[in-house]
Amino acid sequence: MTILQTLDRVKMATTDYLQLHDLTEAKNFFGPISKSERIWRSQQSFGPLLASTRSKLGIGEHDRGEAYMFGGHDYPHADQKSLERHFPLNVKHIHADILTIHEGQTVDFSTPASEFPWDVAPGEIYLKMTIGKLLIGKNSGLQLRGNVFILDCQNVEALPDQCASFHIQLRDDGIPASRIRLTAPVSENLRNGKNGVNGRPAQEPVLVQTPFYLDAKADTAHGVATAGKNGSNGQPGENGDNGGMLYLADIRLRKLTNLTKGAITIDAKAGDGFPGSHGGNGGNGGQGGDGANGIQTPSGLVGRTKGGQGGNGGSGGNGGNGGNGGLACDVYVSLPPAGRHMIQCLTSQSVGGRAGDGGTGGKGGSGGMHGGIPDQTPYSYARSGANGPDGLKGRNGKSRPAPQIVLFENTHP
Repeated sequence: MTILQTLDRVKMATTDYLQLHDLTEAKNFFGPISKSERIWRSQQSFGPLLASTRSKLGIGEHDRGEAYMFGGHDYPHADQKSLERHFPLNVKHIHADILTIHEGQTVDFSTPASEFPWDVAPGEIYLKMTIGKLLIGKNSGLQLRGNVFILDCQNVEALPDQCASFHIQLRDDGIPASRIRLTAPVSENLRNGKNGVNGRPAQEPVLVQTPFYLDAKADTAHGVATAGKNGSNGQPGENGDNGGMLYLADIRLRKLTNLTKGAITIDAKAGDGFPGSHGGNGGNGGQGGDGANGIQTPSGLVGRTKGGQGGNGGSGGNGGNGGNGGLACDVYVSLPPAGRHMIQCLTSQSVGGRAGDGGTGGKGGSGGMHGGIPDQTPYSYARSGANGPDGLKGRNGKSRPAPQIVLFENTHP
């Protein structure tokens, strides 16, 4: 165990930053938990969890490690090599004889990686609080986001002359630190396709002098109108990030003093998935160039040309998929005899993110005007380009089940 110690002179609480190097060392440090409670946790939570399809995912090895550290399961020897990737564990340990949270006050104990005095890679960060007496007021509470949380409190007591109510909020609404983008997000306006360039109009025929009369000569280099260019396709929207994971919480309240029914609320929820972004709009097709008018000469009609076709509109980009709701570990609460009625449990599923809409297809460019004979022929136009198809809407993210709060009431004072 590697420890670095600091002293908070305001709260008179010691804070240790430490590292745990293997699973057994972690089990011993985060304990003690009675054998009967470990068996209860495995029966109520870890056993069903490890028998589910989730155990086949990468998080399965994580669950098996916690079932040993915080439950009654045996050491997961089959996961030894993969478990070594998670060590050392980075832990912040707060120890206070008395911690007071006054009326209307909510204290955020979330611990980011930047708080540690050494470089900590993205991943699980553990917070353990060892409190002698926790004094609580009306509408007080603590919140924690993005940490494995162990609260070992000898006594929770209402402040004098107060009907105390205490809210423990466990959730993670931010983007997980482990989600590292390899490229910067593309801004919405840059996802739109570019409009096609307009076609070049045909040049009118030129008059030339002959020995007998003025004649007309077509411009052979630029006498034909060109088609408009196609608009480019809109880029697809980006997928939304998955919601933050609710890590395991282990709350041990060994004594409850002067509290009324339902005085402590435990509110647990993993983060909702983030929305996918909209697909970019397709660029409009360019307009076809106009044809040249002809000139009637003694030798016939000279230089009349067709207009260029309009460019096709670009396709709209598909919308990004919504991120999935975050996965959730269970919350374990140890209570003294007859303490169950003091606790209210609130849990919610993590909702999948909304899918992004597909981008609108670009409009086809109009066809160029065909050349005519001034004052004689009505003007007509070349074919317009086709409109680009709209992009498809993305897929909404999956919602994930709410965590379970497992209450264990000790049968002995």
